[in-house]
Amino acid sequence: MRSTFKLTLTIFILFLSAVGIFGIIHTRADESNNGNDNAPAEASQKAESAAASGEADPVEAEDQILTVQSVKYFLSGNQAASLFTYNESAAEQYAEALNKFKASIDPTIRVYSLLAPSAGEFVDSEMAKRNSDSQKDAFAHIDEKLNSEIVQVDAYDAIETHQDEYLYFRTDHHWTALGAYYAYSRFMESIGEEPQKLSAFKEGSIDGFLGSEYKALKNEALRAKPDTIAYYVPQTKYTFTAYSTKNEPLVRNIVDAKYANDSIGLYAVFMGGDTPWGEIDTDNKNGRKLVVVKDSFANAFIPYLLAHYETIYYVDPRSYKGNLTEFVQEHQATEVLFLNNATVARNSAMAQSISGLL
Repeated sequence: MRSTFKLTLTIFILFLSAVGIFGIIHTRADESNNGNDNAPAEASQKAESAAASGEADPVEAEDQILTVQSVKYFLSGNQAASLFTYNESAAEQYAEALNKFKASIDPTIRVYSLLAPSAGEFVDSEMAKRNSDSQKDAFAHIDEKLNSEIVQVDAYDAIETHQDEYLYFRTDHHWTALGAYYAYSRFMESIGEEPQKLSAFKEGSIDGFLGSEYKALKNEALRAKPDTIAYYVPQTKYTFTAYSTKNEPLVRNIVDAKYANDSIGLYAVFMGGDTPWGEIDTDNKNGRKLVVVKDSFANAFIPYLLAHYETIYYVDPRSYKGNLTEFVQEHQATEVLFLNNATVARNSAMAQSISGLL
């Protein structure tokens, strides 16, 4: 009887020991799983929680060079930038076109040249730099060829100084309104005037902008993180009339979110997009009349000028059909600003368009 009781007690003690050892092993396994990515139950719970809250891992692209229709693009993370290929002949043709214009007008009319750098110049990547030529060097060559009486506005330095800010869109080739503002400030400094502060403008924004770089690449990483367009509405009183390709007058606002739509693009918030020419009359009675000969980079730039001029005209050589010299004379312009982006040193299309108007 006593031996039977001892045997039963021994078995019971061994059972308790086995249960304890199993519990320790199981607990340590759980602790180990909590410290790595191999805990299926916990991962499942996290995934369900993320799905319920609408969260998802961000889609980002690895650094790469893509070529679309002979243009190289650098794609990284959630941004893309077209890269620059220098064409010395195009650069010299652009300088020659401006010199030809300068020689065709009254010498008392001041002429300015502002070359707008594009985003690819400031990408912090050795891969991008290996696949792109220097815009700074290209601009220096154009400036070297310009008539010495043409005032050179160093927008490149103004942008480079602030390059860590949101000066270019991640999905579009244009500079942002902030980038245009720094170029405007440098222009004002070049002509001896004080630029308006951004606080003098009414600010607004538009979300969900997918621009030209996205349209060229159709990349999911770009679509996953659209741009936001910040815009600044001038408070100077004005009337703005744009003229269509049929020379029909179009009364517009200089900056207006209602122009931002899918048919012509959200960048059309600035001046309603590109038209052959236009006239902006302000309530400033200072006798100063400026003609801006421009591409679309000027659309975000021109609104800052309203406080400084009585009248601002613009001419887009890509679609305007008249004579530029006669235009300047007819409208009694006192100043002319050529504002175009780095493409003028990549191909000769703009130079040929300007020369064709002279």
